[in-house]
Amino acid sequence: MNRALGCSLWLIPPLESPLNTSLSNLIKDKIPPLFKEPCIPFEPHMTITSCLPCEIDEPDELLKRIEFGDGDEGVPEVKFNEVVAGETFFTRLTLHLERNPQLVKLAQQCREKFTVNTGDVSAEEWVKTFVPHVSLLYSSEKVPLELCKKEVEKEGIEMGQCAWKGGRIVVVDTWRKLEDWKVIASRDI
Repeated sequence: MNRALGCSLWLIPPLESPLNTSLSNLIKDKIPPLFKEPCIPFEPHMTITSCLPCEIDEPDELLKRIEFGDGDEGVPEVKFNEVVAGETFFTRLTLHLERNPQLVKLAQQCREKFTVNTGDVSAEEWVKTFVPHVSLLYSSEKVPLELCKKEVEKEGIEMGQCAWKGGRIVVVDTWRKLEDWKVIASRDI
């Protein structure tokens, strides 16, 4: 367990979308066989922020406090930029996203309103280094990047195209063991 991580806010693609199916296929079926260690599957998502309290009394009310502005302008849009092999367990294999104003504003707003135990770093400072991404694998193992890129291509995921707009925001109890993570609240946007 990692209580320091706390709960997290995720942006999830629409459940009925072909993209959600493609990402799920990569996370659960296509990427894991490329690794020796067992891979624990998780729901396709972009982490908006972590470091929310571990125990949230009214997670549905928390989600209602997130503002998107008027009309379509404030609704987050996700575009994939590239497949990246990261240095840490939680960023080992990711699809980096275009850093657009809607995603940055959403992340900063959520960091300001909901996080705890973030040290002396303000949300305004934190968001300067915010790298929006969709994780494909959590692992301590080295990534066979070219093989992983081929699997992403086979699933029809294109870089530079709008992958999804809107979707759902969920609260996930990421302070538990990875295999015990679950969504505790959800809001369609």
